[in-house]
Amino acid sequence: GGGGFGPMSGKGGMGRAGPYSGSSYGDSSWGGKGGGGCWGGGCGKGGDASWGGGCCGKGGFGKGGGKDWMMGQGADSWGGKGADWAAQQQAQQDEQKEHLVQQVKSIQKTDANGRAYWERYCTAARIGSHDPRLHGKELLWNFLDAWNKGEEPEVRAAAMAGGLVLRLRGVPFQCDASHVLGFLSAFNLERHSVAVPRRPDGKATGEALVRFNSAQDANYALDSMQKQEMQGRYIELFRAGEDDFLQAQALDTNVSASSGDAEKDDLVAKVKMMQRSGPDAKEIWYGYCDKLGTGNRDPARHTKESLYNFIQAVQSGQTPDVPVTMAAGNSTILRLRGLPFQAEAADVNGFLGEYAVDPSQITIGRTREGKKTGEAYVEFSTPEFAEYALAAKHRQEMNGRYIEVFRSNAEERGQHSTLPSPPPTMVACGGGAFGQSMGYMGGKGAKGPMDWGMGGGMGG
Repeated sequence: GGGGFGPMSGKGGMGRAGPYSGSSYGDSSWGGKGGGGCWGGGCGKGGDASWGGGCCGKGGFGKGGGKDWMMGQGADSWGGKGADWAAQQQAQQDEQKEHLVQQVKSIQKTDANGRAYWERYCTAARIGSHDPRLHGKELLWNFLDAWNKGEEPEVRAAAMAGGLVLRLRGVPFQCDASHVLGFLSAFNLERHSVAVPRRPDGKATGEALVRFNSAQDANYALDSMQKQEMQGRYIELFRAGEDDFLQAQALDTNVSASSGDAEKDDLVAKVKMMQRSGPDAKEIWYGYCDKLGTGNRDPARHTKESLYNFIQAVQSGQTPDVPVTMAAGNSTILRLRGLPFQAEAADVNGFLGEYAVDPSQITIGRTREGKKTGEAYVEFSTPEFAEYALAAKHRQEMNGRYIEVFRSNAEERGQHSTLPSPPPTMVACGGGAFGQSMGYMGGKGAKGPMDWGMGGGMGG
């Protein structure tokens, strides 16, 4: 079609003649003229009412589209009437959890074996407290599902060994995320992997939630760091769920989750809000992540293209599918997770064996402080060669450690490495490519004030 995404990335919207024209997206959609709109009430006339009138309750994500819904700079976007929607979602989540808590308590009170069954589950799952209010919806739902199916609690608890999240209890009140990172320094975690929640009055809770880079690391920490000291206090570690981590992250008043890219930050926030809306939404996200084959369920580690693709599909009532550029056979970059922290490029090449590459094409993942993360990014000469290496090397050993291999991309590599990364590979799509950044639909189109593709786009 004729342009990008309306004023955000060109004048033409999705294009009248393209595959997404007509009533699905409106004549110019995304802030052009609106039209019938797939998200209820169109997507706004001229950007004044982004996300339309019927998308997410009255006012959608706010009337003031301003620059666009992702920037959140309109008069009401994400803060005026949009804030009402967020509050309603949080209230709904609280109600869902309370319902699960009451079911667990009812089982303990009304069934002779109920209390013992719950306690066995808590012990086997290593989640600590027996108070159901202190656990997330995921853990409570797992218990109720096992109870209703008559499963042994130890069997269901064993399935939790693949989780990435641990709860640290006994954290000194004066400690913040930097102290937690220091306590777990052997695992080379980044700031966004730690949440130190606070109560509504701002006081510390004495807990921290940590998302590890791999289940192997989480399991090792659960055993090796148990009862170790942090500033003179013994720290207890327990398993927790992803929803526990997201809730703690929302209560961490000192967290700075900014990636430096306002558009991406808003996309990440929106996906997290979707996950917190209920188990079904979270499973849709998990399924999408599994399809991508990147091994990442943390929205912050996804590209803008991936996040946008997911949001667009869900809001349209469709099952999210993998973008063409991220499908199997289209990526030349793989991510290796679980490397020994002393590993260098030569060790990675030794692991790859017959799939070895020029050492200059291997990037060792590092935190912003320069510490190794236990990951490496390898760029192969062709997508086919990368797929062969993925199939042959996933879950193989390096110095006694199982290495997980996933598809990746230049954006992720650049975010998790202190070394400069080459620009994204240009992917030809008809007459255009992906532009300098990440253009979509519409040949070159006319530049708008927020042109995503710098005039590029997936050409017609």
